[in-house]
Amino acid sequence: MKEKEIEKKREIKRERRELITRAKIVELLSERHIRSQHTPVLLAWFSPNPHLSTRKDVSVALFYSLLFCFLLISSLLTFRYRFFKTSALLLFFEIFLPVCLKICRHRKLKRKRERRFLLPISM
Repeated sequence: MKEKEIEKKREIKRERRELITRAKIVELLSERHIRSQHTPVLLAWFSPNPHLSTRKDVSVALFYSLLFCFLLISSLLTFRYRFFKTSALLLFFEIFLPVCLKICRHRKLKRKRERRFLLPISM
């Protein structure tokens, strides 16, 4: 009898630990809301991840897009004031940034595909 009661108490404790708190539900709903929203093409272009699924991904993409705009404006200003070498260097970084992000996206997709093939067929 005592063993059954002890086992029931343990089960109740496990269930209490496994209950989803209100904060977790809010977090899950906000993440789902972000995923369901239509993401702008510009942010998808500047994201190092193939899909914008979290707020972190959106903020990183926004940072890279602002960096790209800053490089564009500064290269135009340096070209206007006849600092041609500096302007060329900034243009190089401006071209290099989206190319690196695209390579990063393709690498992540490739790793994801490879992991999928490593799973057994029964799964």
